[in-house]
Amino acid sequence: MRRVYFIKPVGMDGPIKIGCSRSPDGRRKTLDTWSPFALEVVAEIDGDLDIERRFHALLEPWHDRREWFSASPEVLAVVDQVKLGEFDIASLPEPAYVCINRAAASAAHKASWTDERRMQASYCTRIRHTQIKSGTVCPAYASMVADPEVRKVIDAYLADPHRHGETLESYEARVGHMPWWVRNLPRPTKPASAAA
Repeated sequence: MRRVYFIKPVGMDGPIKIGCSRSPDGRRKTLDTWSPFALEVVAEIDGDLDIERRFHALLEPWHDRREWFSASPEVLAVVDQVKLGEFDIASLPEPAYVCINRAAASAAHKASWTDERRMQASYCTRIRHTQIKSGTVCPAYASMVADPEVRKVIDAYLADPHRHGETLESYEARVGHMPWWVRNLPRPTKPASAAA
């Protein structure tokens, strides 16, 4: 049986992915391999692709990209209703394809970006590259750069990641797994003489 699921980053309000799968947790695990943040399924409801597209139509004003929606109060209210089993599927509008014209949707999406969103995207990119290059983990989320105190922490990390970042070992011990970007890096091999 198919289920419509709502997935978001752990510890964050959004963005929220609305999709459909026979195994929402399996889909979360697949998405987790490329996501810079750990993901969680926050709500599920019985439904097929038609119901998924009806949710997309209902929440279209908060559509970000593909099947991802911003964490507006309206979107979070729908997620809470689904989570509590109080959402009335009969209230959903006709289905909509939110990503039917990808080029136009992408251009409109970028045109609607605020200065704060551009800054957040810039920080996300710089943090990701710094983490990969330095092998350390940033102590703050780029999604919170609007907060000047968080921005100071991130700026300090970007200036000197080895001093202000978290080592991979301590991150793994604290979180229980390696960050997504470390799992796919090539591992150094030991020389044959060291193995003997």
